[in-house]
Amino acid sequence: MKNRSPFQQKGVLFNLPIGILLGLTLAGVLPKDKAISAQIAADFQLIVDSLPLSDGDNPTYRKVRVLLPPGFENGADSLPVLYMLDGQNLFDGKTSYAGEWLIDETLQARLTEGQPVPIVVGLDNGGMNRTREYTPFAHPEYGGGKASEHLDFLSEIAVPWVNKHYPVSQRPELTGIGGSSIGGLFALYASLEKPKVFGFSIVFSPSLWYADSNWILLDHVTIPPTLRSYGYMGAEEGSEDPALSFHVGQQLLNVFSRDFIEAYKTLCRRGWDASHLHWEVIPGHAHQEKYWAAEFPEAIEWWMNELRTNNMLPDANK
Repeated sequence: MKNRSPFQQKGVLFNLPIGILLGLTLAGVLPKDKAISAQIAADFQLIVDSLPLSDGDNPTYRKVRVLLPPGFENGADSLPVLYMLDGQNLFDGKTSYAGEWLIDETLQARLTEGQPVPIVVGLDNGGMNRTREYTPFAHPEYGGGKASEHLDFLSEIAVPWVNKHYPVSQRPELTGIGGSSIGGLFALYASLEKPKVFGFSIVFSPSLWYADSNWILLDHVTIPPTLRSYGYMGAEEGSEDPALSFHVGQQLLNVFSRDFIEAYKTLCRRGWDASHLHWEVIPGHAHQEKYWAAEFPEAIEWWMNELRTNNMLPDANK
């Protein structure tokens, strides 16, 4: 990983006048015909299954995609696991609706370099229900606000199912959740609400405007000292609208960057250890899948380094 610190990234240091620094499958568990290979890195397996969204009598089902590294069977129930939202976009350009994240290629490159990788669990979004499921609070114009129900599905159905069938650690420090846009908002919300389940979050371009920052006022939330997050916002997100943009010196920023910085400051004030909160604003990046795909390797590298530094990686991954 590049030697970068939060808000001093990609060669840019923002010195604001107001004093803010920007800067599987297990043998016999699943039938082989559930594995698919389209556009998946050669050393990996991709298992596709479905899980009920509730325990009711007539549940609907959601597709789950599990990306397994070679030798995962030897994980002894201790491998890091990363739950990623918008599973359609993660592994295959044919299933994505806005561009692929190239996650399997990223992890393949890490393996080639002898670096540790997590098992990745992609959770498909609900299509027309995506906004409803990913937003913690309702928006007066766009609705939504049912994230608590989706978080119940993740923590009470999806995570226990993965724990049962795959050799993943149940330690929160080795369990991450990630997403972008309203998926990034949900990932942060999930780690704040369920820090004993998700001890790490990838928060790319979070749609903080949707909740009007109300999520940050969850007074019942206690931030544990081990909670970690890798956050990112592109400085060009929203810059096509002059009403959303402003200059700080020579740097063009936007209200999304401002809200992102304010969220960072608020989380620190609430007790989040700043050394465990790696958030950055990157010039030139817009609100697009290709930028999230480009930043994903950095997020994984940072997380794995945190685990290695704190002796939390299983021996086979160190």
